[in-house]
Amino acid sequence: LEVVVVVVVVVGLNLALPHGRNSEKSPCFGLSSGATIPANTKHGPRFEVFRNGTFVIKNIQLQDRGQYLCTAQNRFGSDRMVITLAVQTEAPKIQPPKSTEIAVYLGKSVTLDCLASGKPPAQTSWILPDKTFVRDAGTLYTILSPMSLKGAYKCIASNAAGADTITYHLHVAALPPSISEGAMDSVIIPPVTAKLGEPAKLSCEATGEPTPRIIWISPRTDVIPASSDKFQIMDGGILAIKKVTLASEGIYTCVARNSAGDDVKNIKVEAEPQEPFINGMKGKSTTKVLGVSYQTAHLLQNFTSLNNSLLPQDSMLFTFCTPSAYCLFVYFWQNYH
Repeated sequence: LEVVVVVVVVVGLNLALPHGRNSEKSPCFGLSSGATIPANTKHGPRFEVFRNGTFVIKNIQLQDRGQYLCTAQNRFGSDRMVITLAVQTEAPKIQPPKSTEIAVYLGKSVTLDCLASGKPPAQTSWILPDKTFVRDAGTLYTILSPMSLKGAYKCIASNAAGADTITYHLHVAALPPSISEGAMDSVIIPPVTAKLGEPAKLSCEATGEPTPRIIWISPRTDVIPASSDKFQIMDGGILAIKKVTLASEGIYTCVARNSAGDDVKNIKVEAEPQEPFINGMKGKSTTKVLGVSYQTAHLLQNFTSLNNSLLPQDSMLFTFCTPSAYCLFVYFWQNYH
């Protein structure tokens, strides 16, 4: 007696085929390849016939499809069962992304997804814009820009049941520089005031992709080097004036530049004079300062010129007058005590 059975199983699953019953001799199975597996025997890592005659196939593959013959005998005769194994597969299906048009800034990285389902599991490969073929790249492929490889990136997911593809179009973008003025972000940028003889710093913080390069131009329209006896360009594009002089005054231009364009800001530097002082004579001295009108100072100066006895001995007289006719009458003399 021969029995024919059809079994349909999904690829990747395990299958247990029925065994012969009421037999005096343990059954055996014949594979579709022609090999015979007796009871209580393994055939490779995936095929095994147990003592009771159960035939197990682990991790069903497409190539396992075909006919399997089970034979069993007893004193009354023999029995045969033909099992036709049909392996059900599923062609790959790539999960559609939100968009296949991808824009990435120059110098940044991007990840392209190629998530595919299928039975058996799909193998993923990529075709790059320069026609390079990348095998077994997995479900994620990371690309760095800048690159000459902007264009179409094609993912292919395939298995024994078929294939699916998806194509990304990669556009490499750039962001023009923009100089941030911080607290000075207003229509009128106030000048930077620095005291004579002291250092000063000018800020020029810029954003953009790729990262902008900062260039400083002096009031004399010269490009300022990264380091010199007068200037130093520090991290973050900060220009340091090592010692402010009257020659340091003027308009300093900050230029932020990248491949997408540039941005320009002008910063005016004004030198603030130090408080005036009069160098004293040798030894100790005493100074008197008197604020008087121009007429009084003029009369007093003429009078003291005629009569020096009004001034202390070894004294000196100075008169400073402003255009508003207000004068400072200053004299100082040597102290010998």
